[in-house]
Amino acid sequence: MADPLSTTANTIAVAQLTYFTVKTVYQTITGLRDGPKSLQDLGPDLENLHKTINSMQQELEKQGNDANLSDEQKQNLIEIQPSLQGCHSICRDFQDKINNTLRHSKDGRVSFRDRLMVQFKENEIAEFRKKLLDFKTTFIVCIDLLNFKSISQNLERTKSLEYTFEKTANMLLGRIEELRISKEEILESSLVRSEIQQPDASEVLSAIEQHTIILTHCQKSIMAALQQTTKTTGHSYKNIALKNTSRVMMGDMGQVQRGAIYHSYDGISVEGPSIVVAGNMDGNVAKDFLNMN
Repeated sequence: MADPLSTTANTIAVAQLTYFTVKTVYQTITGLRDGPKSLQDLGPDLENLHKTINSMQQELEKQGNDANLSDEQKQNLIEIQPSLQGCHSICRDFQDKINNTLRHSKDGRVSFRDRLMVQFKENEIAEFRKKLLDFKTTFIVCIDLLNFKSISQNLERTKSLEYTFEKTANMLLGRIEELRISKEEILESSLVRSEIQQPDASEVLSAIEQHTIILTHCQKSIMAALQQTTKTTGHSYKNIALKNTSRVMMGDMGQVQRGAIYHSYDGISVEGPSIVVAGNMDGNVAKDFLNMN
């Protein structure tokens, strides 16, 4: 049983709350017999998300407590908690908006009036769908990281996993940049002063800022995962050009054990009296190297 004060237990609690919130929205959407296509398309995304959260919760329960986690896994979970909380809040708010938008509909049948209202919210629904993908990809990385011990026994599988983590990290960076651009466009546009009333603009800006904070936590959780894989795959040093009297060491320093991490080196060029050491180096040797005249 998980320690009630542990990072693992706290994450399980937040995951459980988020799971039920996402599932509630899923049940609402799939309960519409003739809902607009934009809402129906949310069904598979919501289903995949609540199943992913459930899988993450199960993996956490297998861990039992923090003692079974690496520092990188703990850091990942610390960042996953606000990501889960953000997912809960966003899905809860969307549920409230759906209830308000479909307030004239009954027994799963969408009224004509409510169907028109949904059409005015197409952009909002599309953005909500993007957020579901943000969360799903982040939580999948968490699941993979919790299973890292078995995966790391195979270097090729670990490299493949690391590549997936890097893609997810880049995707999240792209989303953060997308939100930054959207915020700037709203602030700079004359629409803020004319076609869009100030309260509406403020609400949109607030939503952008809140999701940017959530995505930052998601991004940090992925970086923790990458730190874990790098311990197995090593660093890659590429296309490094040195001139004049440069002195560079690439690799691990200190009491490097036999069987230490393998690093790769490619495209390293030296011009002039520069000195480069590519590989792991004992601490005393490294000290002598730095003190060479």
